[in-house]
Amino acid sequence: MKRLFALTLIIYILSGCKKHTGKDCPNDTYKFDFKTNAKVDTLTNPEGTFYATVKSGINIVFSYEKVHTECPEIADGIWGEKFFFEINPSLTSFNYYSDSLSAMKFYYNAFCIYGCNNSAYIPAEGVVEGKKISEDKWKIYVNVKINATRQLIINEVFIK
Repeated sequence: MKRLFALTLIIYILSGCKKHTGKDCPNDTYKFDFKTNAKVDTLTNPEGTFYATVKSGINIVFSYEKVHTECPEIADGIWGEKFFFEINPSLTSFNYYSDSLSAMKFYYNAFCIYGCNNSAYIPAEGVVEGKKISEDKWKIYVNVKINATRQLIINEVFIK
């Protein structure tokens, strides 16, 4: 009887150790978009986390978001990053450098369930360039230093 119980226990444990190979596990999704008549606003929640958000305004706001989803049984299975920045709506192209990132309200934010800094901040170094393709599309290039070991480089078409 003890052997049967032990064998049943081992089979039960091993059945929970299968490798997930489905198309949704893990998965990265990306968003590159912009909104007109908007502005970047910053808030601090009751826990003291500083974050950026998009509200109604007079500018164009560009936003990028990457969400990484692990397998469902992983406790900290979702993490990602995002940024926002705004420009004057009369522009058809722009080039901003390190000394102008705060003026364009460029905010970067990493997010996860546990163990990462969720407060938004303005990167100290980088370049952000853009060129209007049409009323609904902008070609955006971002190369900013996130920290000592991480450089974020985006070269994509952002869609309204």
